[in-house]
Amino acid sequence: MNKKEMYQKWENEILFPTLQNTVFIMQSEIQQNIEQIQKTICTEIEKLFYKAQQCEQKINYITFHIMRQDILEGIYQYHLFLYDEYWYLKKGKEIGVLDSQVIYHYYYQFYNEVLLQSNTYRSVFSIPELEMFIMKQLNIFHYFFVEILRYAMNELTESDAYYKLKKAEHLEIQSGEYFEPCDKLYQQDTEIDYGKWKRQFLKQEDKNFCFVDLKGIDLKGISANDMDLRYADVRQSDLQGIDLKGSNLQGVRFQKSNLKQSNLEQTILNYACFDGADLQGACFDDAVTELDDILFMLKIYSAYCYTSFKGCCLKNASFKNAVLNYADFRKANIENVDFTNAVLEKCIFSKKQLKQIILTEQQKKQIILK
Repeated sequence: MNKKEMYQKWENEILFPTLQNTVFIMQSEIQQNIEQIQKTICTEIEKLFYKAQQCEQKINYITFHIMRQDILEGIYQYHLFLYDEYWYLKKGKEIGVLDSQVIYHYYYQFYNEVLLQSNTYRSVFSIPELEMFIMKQLNIFHYFFVEILRYAMNELTESDAYYKLKKAEHLEIQSGEYFEPCDKLYQQDTEIDYGKWKRQFLKQEDKNFCFVDLKGIDLKGISANDMDLRYADVRQSDLQGIDLKGSNLQGVRFQKSNLKQSNLEQTILNYACFDGADLQGACFDDAVTELDDILFMLKIYSAYCYTSFKGCCLKNASFKNAVLNYADFRKANIENVDFTNAVLEKCIFSKKQLKQIILTEQQKKQIILK
């Protein structure tokens, strides 16, 4: 075999099986501990945001940078940088670091396991070559950390530490390698052109509304099927009677919005937050919390599953045939909610709430009572 063929053999025998096993363990353990992970991450970022308040210039970008040199030295952290509107001319101001071992200790285990299993290939590949091959998989672990950061924005952007930052009219929070394109975590606009966005919803020429700041918008009664609203911010908005059938609502922030009689059937709901929203009579029939996908040559699911309905009003809502994983219904009004044929795997309810709904014996075995 030539070296290229040996590399492909090594990938299939060692690299990918080890990576797949590591990702499986990582997903399982994140899912079990996600509430504590989010709490810890939010606490640490709030501390950094308080330090960032010392910045005198208005902030256009808040960026969590991963440094390859840190990874090579076994230091797993993200550096928080602030940038103004001239980010392309300046290096930015470093505020501090965010520990990321909660994810990257799995990378460390993966790295060591691959090197250990690669002894028979040492005559073909040098240690630096093997390290380079392993580091090519770093983007998978970054993807998992980014997903955790994105959901943390729900709490962080409501915090006093964030509120007091000197923000520019357009602010983006993002994460990625230093001096490389970054993944967006959150976007805020001080001035929102509600007319423009409403016309775009009505025309539907462009169905992409990812990360758009639509707080307080009035879209009641609008029909807008198959929209891509991932991580959009529509808190405290009037969406009564809106028809979003078939839309991707991953990570959308619906807190305290009016969604009475809305049509949300066949939507994707993972990471969506409906806390405090009015969802009376809303239809979630055939909705799902996640879809499996092929990412980085591996069949993996979302970093974790979680959809929050905490404290919202779901009276007379319908979840017929929905497939929900780790949806949190605590403190929600679920009177007369229809869960006919719904999968409620690891969904969280209180014992008191069970008096408000009818579940099959199978569904009762699926749920978690807290």
